[in-house]
Amino acid sequence: MSAGNTMYAAEWKEIWGASGGEYNCTTITFDVGSLHSTGARDVFVATNLQEVYIMGQAFENNLCARIKPEHPFETVWGGVWVLTLMNICRNLNLRCKIYQAEENGNSIGDSVVLRDLLAGSADIGMTPLLITNTRMQSNNFSVISAPEHSRYSLLMHRNFLSNHELTRDQVFLATFEPHVWVLLLLLLSLSCATLIMATKLRRLYYERDGSWRRIVLDVPMGLLTTSFPGDVITIRETLPSTVCLIVTSLLFSVLLTNTFTARIPLQLTATDPPTPPFTIISQVLQSDFKVYGSAAVRETFMASKDSDVRLLGERTIESPNSLTFYTDMANNTEERAVYLVRRENYATLANFSCDYVEVISGLSEALSSVFWFRKQDNQLATDFKRRFLRSIQNGKIRQDIGYYDKQYLAALFRPRNIQPEKCLPRPLPVKATIGRRALRMPDMGLPFIGLIVAGAVGCFLTIFERVSFNRSLNKPKRISPLERL
Repeated sequence: MSAGNTMYAAEWKEIWGASGGEYNCTTITFDVGSLHSTGARDVFVATNLQEVYIMGQAFENNLCARIKPEHPFETVWGGVWVLTLMNICRNLNLRCKIYQAEENGNSIGDSVVLRDLLAGSADIGMTPLLITNTRMQSNNFSVISAPEHSRYSLLMHRNFLSNHELTRDQVFLATFEPHVWVLLLLLLSLSCATLIMATKLRRLYYERDGSWRRIVLDVPMGLLTTSFPGDVITIRETLPSTVCLIVTSLLFSVLLTNTFTARIPLQLTATDPPTPPFTIISQVLQSDFKVYGSAAVRETFMASKDSDVRLLGERTIESPNSLTFYTDMANNTEERAVYLVRRENYATLANFSCDYVEVISGLSEALSSVFWFRKQDNQLATDFKRRFLRSIQNGKIRQDIGYYDKQYLAALFRPRNIQPEKCLPRPLPVKATIGRRALRMPDMGLPFIGLIVAGAVGCFLTIFERVSFNRSLNKPKRISPLERL
């Protein structure tokens, strides 16, 4: 909690806190419930910060500075569970006095709140914790289950995702499948050979001069650039085979060029999304990635009925300090590691980093509790539970959760000009297929089939014309009577 200005305390309390609460400078607690009712019972509530659900902010307070100079601040508490606590305490005629449990290295069940509760410093512990055997085996606590199970997912930093962005050269080769490339090259080679033959034949027919080497260069370049030299494409004195082949080749070149100009930009802009090195638990277990989580998460996973989840729990490294768990995630970007985080804490992580994604969603669901009681205070637990269940049934708690989620995300991301969906961990998108699949033969359709047929007709005509020309050369030339003279 950070100190702020007194003029903002009332405004903050109105938005985030229990608006009917008051700070008590004498007991250094934030009091909610029946504050001024006669006969109201004082109940101390130990808590700690849990973003969105249990929030706290310190503001300067002149009155507190006079009463307790060593503590010149008032701490205002808010969030879903503080508001729930206020309503229940008011109904039960309780004056609930909220204070933050001190972090001094000592804890019970990995929680300083449970430590204060068991020691008698608090009557209620208000903190979202998993219900584990370690926390319950002493039989010292009564709990009220949270309205929803805690859902854990595996998060990974984006640094370890595999990118499949292709270079321009790779995109060019990936436009067609290999066997389609072979077919196109064969068709192109056949068109070049027959068109060269037809052009040479036309020159022989009409006794035109021309370099054979020039024909060999002009025809392939014309096919690739759709621009033939005049002596190749001229229609005058052109044989039927040459006309057929030139038209076919031009159409083939135009179609191929259009395919590339439309296909390559699509592939460059619609690349595959990044993919993680694993998508199931068994792959995580086979990898060299470290797995981090809290002691309670590790214990919960090890008690799972799923064998893979149990093995993941055994492999989980307990985070030494829950307070620095998310700052460690933000700073530890080079280590090959994944983290077990429940979805309710995604907004907390977003305070420190926007670079994490869900690689495996919904690994496990676990029971958790927000309000904890000592076993000997059974009547308080019973009365509180009855009111709590009534708030769940009438939808009050769910409505409050929706309000605080919306308000918190807006306050968190609006000043940073970031959209929540771009910062909160999300599952990776499904692998794209549009623009990433190589063209197959069925994709070519009738145009290519027509070109192949037309090219075959042109080849046949060229062969027929060549045979005819050879026969004409072998026939004896008739000499007219005038020539004989």
